[in-house]
Amino acid sequence: MLDKINVKSINAEYRKGFLNDGKLAFSDRLLFFIFPYILSIILCFIKLPDNDLKNLLGTSLSIFIGLFLNLVAILISQINTTKSNINFTEQNLRLDILQETLYNILYALLQSVKALILLYLMSVLVLGKTSFGDLYYIIIEQDIDQNIQFVLSFFLYKFNISLILSFYVMIKNIVVLFQKEINLEKLDIRNNQAEKEKEK
Repeated sequence: MLDKINVKSINAEYRKGFLNDGKLAFSDRLLFFIFPYILSIILCFIKLPDNDLKNLLGTSLSIFIGLFLNLVAILISQINTTKSNINFTEQNLRLDILQETLYNILYALLQSVKALILLYLMSVLVLGKTSFGDLYYIIIEQDIDQNIQFVLSFFLYKFNISLILSFYVMIKNIVVLFQKEINLEKLDIRNNQAEKEKEK
């Protein structure tokens, strides 16, 4: 049953995009997979998200989710488009870039959805005035709501930081992809021009 909502393949394919000769460079590991956790814990100790920040994040994430879904549809249409004016090697390279960009967008979409779910949980998980909250305070001598908000804020920051970092990777891949597409179109124009000159 859980296989239908298993998204491990998205995380695995996103991580695969950073591999070089089958290995993940320490700088990439530090920046994309360790740094978000470190910065998130620092931000939690500095300030937990207030209502204004939560509203801003909720609005932004909703917009991003719609944008990412549109980008996924555009990329899938590009994958189904075969370029007849390029050889097998270039076609494979083009598809590899499209695949890496697609999984990068899906990863960003996943982070956005997770962050949006956390925002909802931060609004509904209020246990301080319940019997469980009273028992927690007696045993731990801490406010359960504050601890819950701290943990959820940590993951909220982490998902948003990962989302921002994935933006940069996404932009880089899109630039590379469109540069290749533009170069192919220029090559096609030059070939057509050369054929017209031969006909004259």
